Amino acid sequence: MPYTAKRMIMKKIVMLIALICGTFTAFAEENAKQSHYTWGIDLGSSIDMRGEEMTNINLDAFFGYKNDYFKVLGIGAELDIMTGNSSRSIPVYAIMRTSFLPGQHQLFGDFRAGISMNDVYDFKSQTGAYASAGLGITLAKGSLFRSHLIVGYTFIGRSDFDLADGVYHCPDLHFATLRLGISF
Repeated sequence: MPYTAKRMIMKKIVMLIALICGTFTAFAEENAKQSHYTWGIDLGSSIDMRGEEMTNINLDAFFGYKNDYFKVLGIGAELDIMTGNSSRSIPVYAIMRTSFLPGQHQLFGDFRAGISMNDVYDFKSQTGAYASAGLGITLAKGSLFRSHLIVGYTFIGRSDFDLADGVYHCPDLHFATLRLGISF
C-alpha cells in the first residue's frame, strides 16, 4: 500500500477515535456522579532491557468498569512504535487497576494481560503473549478526571520465524515502562 494511502487511513482512524472519545466524555460528564463507566488514555515509553533495539513510544486507550475497589476493570489496546527500527507492536489486553482497598487512594497497582500483534522489522507479523505490571500514583484529580503516573515492567512474547536464508531468532522482549495518563 502506498505511503499516502496508509497516511489517509491513519488520519481516518485517529479522527474516529477522537469522535468516540468525545462522545464518551460527553456521556461521562452527564453521568459523572452515578456512572461506573470509565475510560482513559496513556502516553508512555518502554526501554528495552535486553538490548534488542526495541525501545518504543507507546499510546494506549482503555475503557471499563469502576467502583470503590477498582479504578479500572476493563479492556484496552496499545500502539508501540519502536524508535530504533521499523518494528511495531499492538497489544490488546484486559486491564485491572486497583489499590486493593475500598475508597480513593493515591497509590495503586496497574495489571494488564493479553496478546500482542507484532510486526518484526519488515519481515513478518506474529502474535505473542503480552503482560504488564506497574505501580501508579494519582497526580491530580477533579470531579470528572484523574491523572496518573505509572512505573512498571512489560513483557512481549515473540517467536522465531523462517526466512529464505535460514531461521531468524526473535527473542522475547522485556521493558521498563513509564506511562503518564488520564482517566475519566
